[in-house]
Amino acid sequence: MTRLLFKTPLLILFLLSILPVLAIELLSPKNWGYLNIFIFAFFSAWLYSIVKVLSERNQYDKETKLGKFTAVLIWTAFYSISLSIYFALTFNKYEDPKWFPLIIIPGQIFLFYCVFYLTSFIAKLICTVEQKRIVKFQDYLGYFFLFFIFPIGIWWIHPKINQLTKS
Repeated sequence: MTRLLFKTPLLILFLLSILPVLAIELLSPKNWGYLNIFIFAFFSAWLYSIVKVLSERNQYDKETKLGKFTAVLIWTAFYSISLSIYFALTFNKYEDPKWFPLIIIPGQIFLFYCVFYLTSFIAKLICTVEQKRIVKFQDYLGYFFLFFIFPIGIWWIHPKINQLTKS
């Protein structure tokens, strides 16, 4: 199934990436939290499918560690989905437990590192397969920033991914 996810149409990716922002006013906070669970799960599976296909085509950089990428992606998805569940179930409570900041602050810092790592890994993999050589950060800097401005950047990244993943 993950093999088919990398073929997700561009318009669906764009709409799914902006759906939480559009739906925040239309849905109840509980339903908005559940929508985020679906979005995080979908995009995690989509990113994994892209990396899986591109890593099979990567014959140039053998130091690419798919295991570390997978572990970081799973942790990121788990943490984001857990926050969405917490938000959906406890939205109308008046205050969070006192231990909550002890989990959230380190979790958010580690989440920032994970997003940076995932973005860098995917951008480097796309650039490596495209240029057919080992690349440096300056070579894949453009892809890196396109992933950070994802709803807009997907319009440039998606055709490149489709081109690189064609059999």
